[in-house]
Amino acid sequence: MDTNIQYNTPVPAPVSVAPTVPIAPAMPVVAEKVEIGEGGKMTVPNTIGGKLLWFLVGVVGLIIGAFVWYWVSNPLLVTVTGTGKVSVPATAATFSVSMGVAGENAGTTLTQLKTKVETLKKIMNESNLGVVEIVESQVQLTPSGMVIAGATGYQAMMSMSVKMNYVSQVADLVVELYQNGATAVGQPVISVENQEELEKQALNKALKESEKKLNEIALKKLKPIRKILSLEQASSGTTATGTKQTENMDEGTAANQTFEVVRAVSAVYALW
Repeated sequence: MDTNIQYNTPVPAPVSVAPTVPIAPAMPVVAEKVEIGEGGKMTVPNTIGGKLLWFLVGVVGLIIGAFVWYWVSNPLLVTVTGTGKVSVPATAATFSVSMGVAGENAGTTLTQLKTKVETLKKIMNESNLGVVEIVESQVQLTPSGMVIAGATGYQAMMSMSVKMNYVSQVADLVVELYQNGATAVGQPVISVENQEELEKQALNKALKESEKKLNEIALKKLKPIRKILSLEQASSGTTATGTKQTENMDEGTAANQTFEVVRAVSAVYALW
């Protein structure tokens, strides 16, 4: 028996092993802690991350502050105007009446003037036209030579201020005064008892008109915040001029029985 039997046992191939590379340990991640201090205020620790956070907050605050400063210091300036008018029936008319006479004697001239004055006063008091007040001025008696060079005798002059309530009858009274010796009658000035209240109403209308215009501009420009910088007012006035003897007074006189108050405003606003 052959005892030298050989077995072909496979030999495993050598295995190559890669060199082991040491791995660095991971860096620990440290989160920034936001602490709650006294009074509920949040505080950031004085670390690099905290400093960066405060820097960003400061930059944002600076940008916002610059924007607000520019917005406040550059408003839109707007000028608006408004007109208010109130028309009511006149309750009174006031006018002046002038009288004058000339004569050779000072006493006679003065007597003639007084007679004419009494005649005109009687006409006004008995006219039933609502004459409520007659105020006489002082008599002026002067030598005619002081008025006209070389003239002789004297001149006497006097005026009266007349107030009446029947405004529509002023024209009739003026004609009658001229027919009975009045030298000149002033242009009637009409008035109302509550003129101050009418002026307030006219002013309120003017302000409302200007505010309406302002609201339209603010809505169009998208600027709701406003501040008034200046306000100017103007009102209509009343003038008195002389009239000539006429049968019919024109529409601009007191015969139209209308008293009109006009107020105008001009306002400057700043809009944001």
